[in-house]
Amino acid sequence: MGFPDAAAIDAPAAPRTRLDAGQRDDRARRSRRATFIKWLRKVHGWVGLWGAALGVLFGATGFVLNHRAEPLRISPGAPQVSTMQLAVPDPAPHTPREM
Repeated sequence: MGFPDAAAIDAPAAPRTRLDAGQRDDRARRSRRATFIKWLRKVHGWVGLWGAALGVLFGATGFVLNHRAEPLRISPGAPQVSTMQLAVPDPAPHTPREM
């Protein structure tokens, strides 16, 4: 496997031609279109990324809500219950607001 000759690598570039007004307008229009398409792709990517994140969130909440009963129950833990006793004043209040 050989390397190409130095003459083939250092070939002279094609001469540059000047563009007329119509060609410049076409090139500018294509450039605006390319800029818009790049922007559109970027927006589409971000919207898709956030949409995927919301889809995962909705899927997780739906899984939790749909698996509250047996046989696929997800145990959230036992509730903590405590009892209290309060002394009632000697003349008992007539309404809860007086309490």
